[in-house]
Amino acid sequence: MPAPAEHRTETKATEPPPAGTRTWPSASVQPAPWSERAEASATAPAARFDTAHAGLFFLLNAAVGLGWYGDFTQPQHQGLGLSPWQFLRAAGHALTGPSWCEDPLLAWLRAMDPTPLPRTGVRPLWAPLRARLSLAMGLPRLHATRLTVQLPGQVRLRCGRVDVHIPLSELPLPVRMAGLDRDIGWLPAAGHDIRFHFEVVSP
Repeated sequence: MPAPAEHRTETKATEPPPAGTRTWPSASVQPAPWSERAEASATAPAARFDTAHAGLFFLLNAAVGLGWYGDFTQPQHQGLGLSPWQFLRAAGHALTGPSWCEDPLLAWLRAMDPTPLPRTGVRPLWAPLRARLSLAMGLPRLHATRLTVQLPGQVRLRCGRVDVHIPLSELPLPVRMAGLDRDIGWLPAAGHDIRFHFEVVSP
């Protein structure tokens, strides 16, 4: 497959339309005040850092597919009682390895939402998440999960926008075929527009 200088999936709508009425199944975690968390995270300072787990952001696409978060068409949707930043932090602890505790992404996620993770209600999330990754990628659950989350990259933050840059050479084909690398766009629960960039890195 030819490698473009930069691959980027465009989001067709740039402005979120009025809230829909579709109801999604919710996970067993207490609801959270989304609007307050989104407003707080939108004021986070700009940052740029490298991480060994940039692929964790792909899990947000899976979470939207599971109905845990609403996309830009559902700004009032409250499916999961964790902010996206809490969700990624919990996923890092559950789905990566010991190196997660030293990864700059963990500290960044804490800065985006310092709310402590709940002591209960998080563990039941990982079985359906692994199952969805496995089904989408056509791989065993453990392999699919590791292939998704253990990707190096760089995170760049500016007001209202998170850009995740991953070397194209590091992106596994099953992840691309599963559509996990598509731009998330505006994620109301996060209060940010989240985009992926895949770049050719010069030797």
